[in-house]
Amino acid sequence: MEGICMLPGGFFQDEVCFREVKLSPPAGKVEELLAEGPDSRCLASRVTDLLAHCIERIGPLTDITPALVRGLLAGDRDYLVLKLMQLTMGNRVQAVMVCPNPRCGRKIDMDFNLSDVPVKQGGVTAPAFSMELPKPDAAGSGTAGGGCRVDFRLPTGGDQEDLASLVVESEEQAVAQLLARCIRRMDGKNGIDIADISGLPASARNEIEARMEELAPQVEMEMEAICPECEKGFSFLFNVSQLFIDELNTDLDRLYREVHFLAFHYKWAEADILAMPRRKRRRYLELLNDQLEAAGRGHEAR
Repeated sequence: MEGICMLPGGFFQDEVCFREVKLSPPAGKVEELLAEGPDSRCLASRVTDLLAHCIERIGPLTDITPALVRGLLAGDRDYLVLKLMQLTMGNRVQAVMVCPNPRCGRKIDMDFNLSDVPVKQGGVTAPAFSMELPKPDAAGSGTAGGGCRVDFRLPTGGDQEDLASLVVESEEQAVAQLLARCIRRMDGKNGIDIADISGLPASARNEIEARMEELAPQVEMEMEAICPECEKGFSFLFNVSQLFIDELNTDLDRLYREVHFLAFHYKWAEADILAMPRRKRRRYLELLNDQLEAAGRGHEAR
């Protein structure tokens, strides 16, 4: 059924996991919201706005608030944006890349199928997970006897929003802060802070990060391409959320011209036009333009 999809991870409430989601494509009012918002908002915040308006339900849950959307796993949010992009634009997507070869630098028109974007299901079976790490010896090498139990959750959209500015300043510090947020208990201690993370051996941090990545759902962002000019093959990061938000972040003047054109000819109310998904709104614009052109040709023939 169109608009129904299954999360590759899952949303937990009261220890119950919900995976079925019903989506509706973003209407003009959502485009208006995204375009009017302050430019300082991070991508994760814009994704929250988008999903809060386009998710009709998650399992039986219909009260879809921004707080609930922030609680979705980061990979699940990317997946839902991917599905919204398909509902809005179809499977075929065009984008412009620049060849990374410094002796070329040609702009490359990319044409790819969204259904070919790999989605990793992950291993989400609970809202939190545990793992055992070797306790560090006096030298901090992590080889002493016994084990250190680590209880953690997976990163969410709320983490992305709160750490967005720190990622720009220092990715290393952002990762440390993310671990401090996601680790709930370590070696019997609750309330993990950045000092606890800094005190971990690098090998332990890497092991925790690897386990989190293994369990988390993920929309693969890396794609392969060949430059037709220099014939150099390269890979590039495809950020589905950034691409779709940029596509929806229409110039307000264009959106209002479209609303005006339909309201002027069809006498529809602004609210009714802004309630239409973009594809439907622009289909009416195409039909109206064809009709006006045909009428113009008929007038010239007379």
